[in-house]
Amino acid sequence: MTQPHAILQRCFIGLEPDDEILDALIDLQHRIHGTGKHSESGIRWIARSDLHVTLRFLGVTTDVQRVQIADALLAASENLPAVDVNGGTYWRSTHGSHVLVLLLAMPPSLRDLASRMEALAVAAGFLAERRPFRAHITLAKLSSRAARSPWPDIAPAGALPACGFRALTLFSSQPATADSHSGTHYRRLASKEISKDGYRSD
Repeated sequence: MTQPHAILQRCFIGLEPDDEILDALIDLQHRIHGTGKHSESGIRWIARSDLHVTLRFLGVTTDVQRVQIADALLAASENLPAVDVNGGTYWRSTHGSHVLVLLLAMPPSLRDLASRMEALAVAAGFLAERRPFRAHITLAKLSSRAARSPWPDIAPAGALPACGFRALTLFSSQPATADSHSGTHYRRLASKEISKDGYRSD
């Protein structure tokens, strides 16, 4: 009997910010550029539904790996309070692109969760991540020209509310089509809801 082909998807494990910080981030996008949409100036703002904190990038995954990771996320149980926003900066990514990010504080609870997600990824067959975890939210992707332009202070420490989280989620990356200006879109494959005091009981 012929076996069906495994479905490969590019995935990552992330945290979804709560509505309070999402409202503040969208307002910040508008204040910086006047609009939260793609513009001709070489700035592509990340849509509200796609704003997230990456805990562990996985890359190409098999259906078996996705089931294993999703089951583990849904069984997770630990506290995760809100964390402070430490201001904004610009990074050049490993692909050579420029990104506008907000840096988050990394208390032991968040560091521990990232370590647990790393262990989960390794147990599912992924190579250990050598890069240090840096908690951040990407607000926009910039062209080289836009990155060279003078910018005001993005968001001084203390200017935004603490970042609370509503879900721990396994995402898949849906690349943009050739005629799309919206960039990569993220689809939620499995989510565990979070309360301000920790995970909600089912």
